Amino acid sequence: MLKINMVILDDDVMFLNQFSRYLLDKTDKFTISSFSEKEKFADYTTHNKIDLILFSESFQDCIEEGLRAAKILMTEGYENYNTKYQTINKYQKAEDFLNALLMAYAEYTGNSSVVLSSDKNSYMIGFYSPVGGGGKTTLSAAMAKMLAGGGSKVLYLNFESLSSFSEIFNDKTDKGFLDIMLAAKRKDGNLPFKILTNTVKETASNIYYINPPESAVEYSEMTDEELLLIIKELKAMNEFDYVVADFSGSFDRRTFGMLELCKKIIFPTVKGDFAAQKLKLFIKEMRLLGYEKSILKKTCFVLNRAEARESLDFPDREFKSMTIEENEKYSRMGDILSSNEYNDDIGRLIALIRD
Repeated sequence: MLKINMVILDDDVMFLNQFSRYLLDKTDKFTISSFSEKEKFADYTTHNKIDLILFSESFQDCIEEGLRAAKILMTEGYENYNTKYQTINKYQKAEDFLNALLMAYAEYTGNSSVVLSSDKNSYMIGFYSPVGGGGKTTLSAAMAKMLAGGGSKVLYLNFESLSSFSEIFNDKTDKGFLDIMLAAKRKDGNLPFKILTNTVKETASNIYYINPPESAVEYSEMTDEELLLIIKELKAMNEFDYVVADFSGSFDRRTFGMLELCKKIIFPTVKGDFAAQKLKLFIKEMRLLGYEKSILKKTCFVLNRAEARESLDFPDREFKSMTIEENEKYSRMGDILSSNEYNDDIGRLIALIRD
């Protein structure tokens, strides 16, 4: 893999040393040269090709216009900074600084591959159920929270046409699914970059997410091919340890296509004749439509809000299943990301799908 030859320019020698060590420890994407003296930097430019220059304000006068490199100015947190260069706030968390640096370089080059992590293996978990009130969204968000709390990098997606997403994620952002949808329609190779630039990190839980479309109609305006392309690209990027997807309960080929891309599928249901009938029809239809191996065999069934000692009854007992008992602690969806009361049940669910 070709590395990015980066030069860092700053008067603060301690910052140069500490930040250079951090970058070399956290990523293998760079070769790094750092300078606190302008004359030494000028000499370096005459003998070396530079891909990226990261410089402080005091070095602006030595950044030549003809120097073909991405030029990024480190600011001290000012907003609306008057400069022709891309800027990065110098005083932010080192991890956020690195992410911003990679994104800025990807935007300059138009090559999103530089920001992708080739050493990770995304594990996609889909939550699906045509049974209303099964707790699909609650369980999917709680699982994303627990996985992120364990140190994993987790992306949460909501594909419901009418979603309660805003009740769970309260961070305000202008980023969203629209740019990603347009990139999928254009098929211009810019889709990974659009996915990353429209991904938001929820501050309290450390879950990454993408805001759903403002209108449910926007999903319906996408072709099956475009929607599947987005999910396939997300998996191919290998940027996240886990992708947790909350799918619509629709019973159609589009939904089945998305479910086929999941490593595991979780099907929450509840007790009652109506729910039991839907569960039986789902199993029957999956077999008739040829989804036995691609969907049914990797599905785990969850009886949610059950009475003590209740369980799902499968005649041939070939499916994985578990029970979550009724509890008042699950009544408020808005508390999912701030509560640890879900951990025992979600821990059992994670163990079930990993088994």
